[in-house]
Amino acid sequence: MESTSNKYQEVHVNDVTTATDLALKEPIGTAISTNEAEAPEHKCCGSKQREVTCTAEFYAGEVDFGVDLFKRVYMDNNEIKIEPTNLFISPFSIHSALLLAYFGSAGETEKNLGEVLRLGDRDKENAFRSYKAMFYRFLNTANPTSKSYYFGLANKVFFDSSEPLSNYITKLLSEELEEMDFQYKSFESLCMINEWVKNQTKGKIDNFLNRSDIYEQTRMVLVNAVYFKGDWKHQFNPKKTKPEVFHVSSNNQSFVDMMFQEGRFRHGFCEELMSDSLEVPYVGKDISMFILLPSPVKSSLCDVLSKLNGKIWKKALKNIKKVNIEVGIPKFKIEASIYLTEYLKNMGLKHALEPSLANFTNFSSNPNLYIEKVKHNAVVELNEEGSEAAAVTAVKVRKCAKQPKRKKFICNRPFIFMIYDNMIDFILFMGAYQNPES
Repeated sequence: MESTSNKYQEVHVNDVTTATDLALKEPIGTAISTNEAEAPEHKCCGSKQREVTCTAEFYAGEVDFGVDLFKRVYMDNNEIKIEPTNLFISPFSIHSALLLAYFGSAGETEKNLGEVLRLGDRDKENAFRSYKAMFYRFLNTANPTSKSYYFGLANKVFFDSSEPLSNYITKLLSEELEEMDFQYKSFESLCMINEWVKNQTKGKIDNFLNRSDIYEQTRMVLVNAVYFKGDWKHQFNPKKTKPEVFHVSSNNQSFVDMMFQEGRFRHGFCEELMSDSLEVPYVGKDISMFILLPSPVKSSLCDVLSKLNGKIWKKALKNIKKVNIEVGIPKFKIEASIYLTEYLKNMGLKHALEPSLANFTNFSSNPNLYIEKVKHNAVVELNEEGSEAAAVTAVKVRKCAKQPKRKKFICNRPFIFMIYDNMIDFILFMGAYQNPES
């Protein structure tokens, strides 16, 4: 099997991988000036710091997008099951995959995608500059010899050879394009895409797509992959890890291997969420894990998620400060595979999912494309050294009052966690751990 080429951008960060894959069936039309396909530096950016600021402004709505999507998936999965289940997704991967679809959209479909992704009033030209700046930021600021952390990003647009791609898209996404033969070699194409995802996620996600995901009418598969691996800035001593009771609910307990350490961590209490918050930084400081631990009496994960949004989250971040504290976090691994189409529809994504309404004519001259499905896989693992996580998302398009300081922060009950980019202020990964037996 031939290996697909990739423009994989690497940077040493922490151990997390995310891949996003979008599959389109049939092309989309021409529409935008080829001059816009070129991606020069931000016109408004006079310095690297300003470029980071512009990128942060562009991704400002990603937290709201991620939290909104996460709570919908969480509520749905926990309402229909007797036992609480763990959950883990990558809002950044999903957002990035849909951004690729956004670049190929036009008319009301473009407007609708922009609203769902919380892009604000930015035009597509500046959207693309910010999208590229996000990737080059990691590439340009990484020290290749550094062992502190690793971060890799990759995007790919796998398209059928029969598709008449527009000049606009061939210029705009020139680095991402990869020709395939979905019509006559659908299984071979499936294997190549799965191999690409496996490589980008360092083997964490294997056999992502199945035979029902790629077939003769598939016209395009848009893929975003991220891999993040990092060590804790303050590692846990394995000798201190020991079995501890985990309170799944008031009448359901289990055991976990709890990692312990004492030190200075940024900690606070959010009154709106009735939750303690803690930052556990990775080496390099750019990326941290934040944990929201609801009050054992006054709050629950459902209560926290029902109130959580971007504004409250950022307020909670401002209220944390360094204190001497004992920290206890379970060792765990969470894997999830979810079809997100209905959740996105409930968030307002309509035009792109309806054959009679979808307009992806900025991809190719074929006007009969729409998003058929959005698939997402994710995995995360925590241990004494640090974190490792991976995620993949596929969108398929086919034709037709402050509390006193706490001395302990022990995660012996359900909690929410985020792997968060501190420089740009967006969520790479988000999860809920509430059942060791899940």
